[in-house]
Amino acid sequence: MASICFGCTKSSENNQQGDQKIKHANPVNSIYTLKITGNEKIGWGYEVYKKEKLFIDQQIIPAIGGNGKFKTIREAKLIGELVIQKLARKNSDLPSISINELDSLKIQYH
Repeated sequence: MASICFGCTKSSENNQQGDQKIKHANPVNSIYTLKITGNEKIGWGYEVYKKEKLFIDQQIIPAIGGNGKFKTIREAKLIGELVIQKLARKNSDLPSISINELDSLKIQYH
């Protein structure tokens, strides 16, 4: 299973397993880390870490029901980043994602 990490508090680097770490430019978001999980065969999901502790494990597309996974890393990353933006604004409440947000970001869920 591949994983890609975005928003880590460490500096940008690539390791041998292909993990990608990118420091958030916004210090408010620096407590949150986004890790993309999955692969091309099974689909993609994401995990959000708060201060290096798993906070959200989202392995299916939110808002649609069922067990559909994101079709691309890009889609999982877009929604994961939106979740982190919402977390930063609310400062702890679990955010929700709507069908309208999925549509506006062109997430494939049909």
